[in-house]
Amino acid sequence: MKTSIPVFKQQILILIDTISIQKKYTEPSLDLCNPIQIDLSNRFLICSRNLNPMFEISLNGISLQAEIGDRIIFTGISIDGGSFDSIILYKIETLQSVKEENKVKVFGKFNPECFERSVVQNKVGVDNEFSTYLMNQNFILFKSCINKFSNQDVKISFAVYIIDNDGQQQSLYGYFCFIQNFIINKVN
Repeated sequence: MKTSIPVFKQQILILIDTISIQKKYTEPSLDLCNPIQIDLSNRFLICSRNLNPMFEISLNGISLQAEIGDRIIFTGISIDGGSFDSIILYKIETLQSVKEENKVKVFGKFNPECFERSVVQNKVGVDNEFSTYLMNQNFILFKSCINKFSNQDVKISFAVYIIDNDGQQQSLYGYFCFIQNFIINKVN
């Protein structure tokens, strides 16, 4: 029996600059429902597309070429300058005005998926010798699909974790978000 595996034609990687966030937002929100909206200069987005790598990034939004029904994945990581900070995406939602409330959204609902993978970690041992070991690590991604061609504001919420003074544990620094406009065009 053949099973069909969904193909994700669009992949968006969100990179968050945790060092600049800590410098700029010294009083972070600890309320999951009330994240602080960050400046767009503290984040970067990278898009990959299996069939056609056409996309544009501008001050106004990210333009993607897609087909109706294309599946899309959002993942996020931190850029931390070697400080071992991390981020976890916890909510992605489309934003619409009251006038657009009953209209079809560009993106379907964003569904989170958490999974575990084995990763190789480096460890400095006695006498500063490096060794590697395998450990399990959790990952989260958000899946959706393209419903129509248009533009759509999307609110992306994430938590920032920073390394404790002992260098062994990470603690919550705060909750943050940003709004990104996506422009979805038909593949030529």
